[in-house]
Amino acid sequence: MLQLTGCQTWRVAGPTPAAYINARNPDDILVRRTDSSSVRLLNPSVDGDTLRGFAVTGSKPAIPLADVQSISVRRTSMGRTLGLVGAVAAGVALSVLLSCTSSGTDYC
Repeated sequence: MLQLTGCQTWRVAGPTPAAYINARNPDDILVRRTDSSSVRLLNPSVDGDTLRGFAVTGSKPAIPLADVQSISVRRTSMGRTLGLVGAVAAGVALSVLLSCTSSGTDYC
């Protein structure tokens, strides 16, 4: 089966990081800090004025919301997904066409 995770992109979520996390309860976010660094958090939560979660590195960071520039969540990109499916279909069709023309059989 195709790896459709390759057809996903990070999209900025809002209106604010705290509002999005409280409303949507995402499993996985990418936090961009005001110093331009970023950290990926699993199971994020807002505790008062602090963003908490489990970093993919194994740590448990506590990031003040004042230090959060934005958060992003993974979304499926329909354009990339359709492009991948189209490329695979074109490859299969080209393979069949080339094998039929080189084999000289009448059933192709």
